[in-house]
Parts: sequence; C-alpha cells; structure tokens
Amino acid sequence: MIKLDKITKTYYNFRRNKKNALEGIDLCVSEGEMVAIVGSSGAGKSTLLNILGGIDRPNSGHYYFDNKLIEFKAHRLAHFRRNNIGFIVQDHALIDDMTAYDNIALPLKYRSMNKAQIEKRVMDIAYYLNIKDQLYNYPTQLSGGECQRIAIARAIINKPRLILADEPTGSLDSQNKRNVMSIFKDIHRNSTTIIVTHDYEIANTCHRVVELNNGRITKH
Repeated sequence: MIKLDKITKTYYNFRRNKKNALEGIDLCVSEGEMVAIVGSSGAGKSTLLNILGGIDRPNSGHYYFDNKLIEFKAHRLAHFRRNNIGFIVQDHALIDDMTAYDNIALPLKYRSMNKAQIEKRVMDIAYYLNIKDQLYNYPTQLSGGECQRIAIARAIINKPRLILADEPTGSLDSQNKRNVMSIFKDIHRNSTTIIVTHDYEIANTCHRVVELNNGRITKH
C-alpha cells in the first residue's frame, strides 16, 4: 500500500546550517498493517509522519500510495489528504468553541454531505466509540480520554485508508492508553495505521516496530 523510496528531508536553521531530518528512507507498509515508529526526540519521526500524510514535502525521493506516485503539489496533496488520511495528535487539536458533535462532523462538512447523512455517520461512530453521552459537551468539559476518543472519531469519520497517529497516548493515564490502543487494534481492520510513539509498551502491541535514529531507519 505504501512505499517510500530514498526519501530525504533537509531543514536549515536561522544560520543556514543544514540538518538532514530524514536521510534515504526506504519503507514499505502493507494494507491493514499496524506499524509503530519509535526513536528519540529529533530522530525524524514526526517529519516522516508529515510526509506520509502529505503535510510536508521531501527534498528528494519518491512516495507511492497504492502503486501511484504522490505528486507533491498543493492542490493534489489537499485532495490526497481529504480522501485517504486520518490524523490523530497528542493534544487532540479539538476546537474549543465547538461541541464534540461538531468537531467530529467537521470533515464531513468539507465534503458537502447533507445534514441527515452527517448525523447518521456521527451517531454511528459515537455509538461505536462509546461517546454518545459526550456529543453535546465542549472539549473543556471532557476528560483527556474522552477528548482523545472525540479526536479518533473525527479522524476516522471519513473512513480513511491510512490513519496517522502522533503520540496518541502521550498525555493519557495507563487505563486510557489501553483503551485507546484497543480502539486502534479494532479500527486497523479497515485502515492501515501508523503510530509514532516514545512508549515501547505501546509500540510492541503493533504488528511491526520501525526504529528511527538521526533520520535513518535502523530497525524495521
């Protein structure tokens, strides 16, 4: 499903000093696979995730999705993200002045779905994730675990082919970590899932662990 071929990403600091965030990354991920990406801070994990999600562009190399070369042009990347990618981040990134329902429904509104279709999709996913009672609360009224479930619901509401999760359990207690990973194990049956994490306990529950060190894959 995913193939990265010699992906390199370079940044320059304010002194124009060069830093290679990724160096010649080769990686294949099969459809339905659940993969953890681990490594120390600055290893290139988030950069890799952003390239996979079409948020960032590599300086060189090729990215194939379903055997099709991804063109790193703004309008094509927007279409690619909207139709294939679901993002989940550590701090939930929910909109505080919108209810949980509206946060979840937001991606559907961008696809111009009608109100009845949106309501059915949101209620179905809320039932699935056991968050029906929280739908009309605001994020500030919810616990960390509840906010993360809302964020997961928003990420999968469009039934994405690829779910990208950046430290999705980093701010959660042990019980909520287990709950969230249980959800990931369930949803990856319909979506390929890639999780960036510092937590090897979480990583070892995945099918495969990919280790990054100074922008290079040292284990996969």
